[in-house]
Amino acid sequence: MGGSTDRVWITSMSARGVDGAGSRMCISLDRNSQAVAAAEGGKSSLMELSAVSEWWPRGQCNLDIDDIGATKGARFKANYFMEWFNQGARDGLRSANLHVSGDESYSRLISELERIDLANPGAVRGWAMDHCTMVKPQDIPRAAELGIMWSCQPLGEGNRAPMVAEAFGDSVAHTFVFPIKSMLNAGINVSLEGLWAGVETLITRKDEEGKVWGPDERLDREVALRVATQNGAHDVLNGDKLGSIEPGKLADLVVLDRDYMTISEEDISETQSLMTCSVGKSFFCIPNFPREHKLRPEGVLVWTSEELRKRR
Repeated sequence: MGGSTDRVWITSMSARGVDGAGSRMCISLDRNSQAVAAAEGGKSSLMELSAVSEWWPRGQCNLDIDDIGATKGARFKANYFMEWFNQGARDGLRSANLHVSGDESYSRLISELERIDLANPGAVRGWAMDHCTMVKPQDIPRAAELGIMWSCQPLGEGNRAPMVAEAFGDSVAHTFVFPIKSMLNAGINVSLEGLWAGVETLITRKDEEGKVWGPDERLDREVALRVATQNGAHDVLNGDKLGSIEPGKLADLVVLDRDYMTISEEDISETQSLMTCSVGKSFFCIPNFPREHKLRPEGVLVWTSEELRKRR
């Protein structure tokens, strides 16, 4: 905790997850029985969101991914996951980058964090959760009151808005899946899990088929960019060093190949870096850019984006 270099910070601890993902998501809502039947018959993409089985009709709601059980009717002696969280809070540690997926999982975890905060006020302020796949509207002010942060994937983990709609209806998909504007309005620091395609989705809320999900949750370009930059810096507790170009901050920046503020929304996902600097030192630069500007920083890796991907 607290160990760092100019490029890597150790700012939190994390369990591997509070619940299962996909079909094991802990959900408070009734699934569409016809959609579930189609999924189990291999005729639908819903399989990832269908109930695990008749044993867990609402998903895996243990607040501990390791408590997977062995047989129907299994009983667990303790929830060691929450014991671990309580001890971490007492020791002044921070939890972040915590995998949570499913509206009931968020509700249960927030309830546990409220209990920790009641016993040790302020102990969970700045803790963070992931994904925002499904979030109950009534849980947003609860998280804001605790000072919880969220890192989110546009349209939920794996862009699942269409699957959520198939399983629970369009109304749920429009309100429960990544309600980022509502979170920001409540004062929550929300950061982006993704790159330029994610920024574009923050603005358009369109899935791969072009359908808009949660139109009221769309962001303007300036706010979307702040979510992808400054808010991410706050999430790793280094907002005073990263996330914006200001005197006194580390010179981590990119030179882009287009004007983000004026290009069409559909072109934002195609944005590329001409040059990338970290702590003031260039480490990526495409060939044409330095030639055009008579710039060839010593030691820079000069390569096209396409060829760089092939080297991965």
